[in-house]
Amino acid sequence: QRLTNPQHKESFLQFVQDSIYAEQAMQSTMLKDVKLDKMDMTPTCRLYTSYLLSTMTQVPVEVAAAAILPCFWIYMEVGNYIFKNQKPNNPYQDWINMYSDEGFAVSNARAIEICDELAANSSEAQQQEMINAFILAAKMEWMFWDSAYKLEEWPL
Repeated sequence: QRLTNPQHKESFLQFVQDSIYAEQAMQSTMLKDVKLDKMDMTPTCRLYTSYLLSTMTQVPVEVAAAAILPCFWIYMEVGNYIFKNQKPNNPYQDWINMYSDEGFAVSNARAIEICDELAANSSEAQQQEMINAFILAAKMEWMFWDSAYKLEEWPL
């Protein structure tokens, strides 16, 4: 609702709809035996999602769009990398296929385009805020992947 351009709104609504559909499909196949309601987010996951949620509501929409962009972009890059370097019989094949799919690349390109359009209509100071938000979110995205690799748990 915070986006003023109807085409931007439509794109982000489609992103949300696609994400919900994809995540539900993943949960019904890859995570069908996992009790998600019994799991607690890791510290890094909680930090990152809290940052994104607060950013979506507390900063200008241009900055919020820049903060969410690394999630699109890095998932695509990781999906493409794994797809190109995958081993046979990967239990995560559905995930790999989803994030290396041409449709996801199109959505990613659209998200970048929207951020570029928002930046073009922003002040220099706001453009710097967008860059800062993008960099911070990209760092948190890296931390998210690293925490999964290290099987992070709460220390207490």
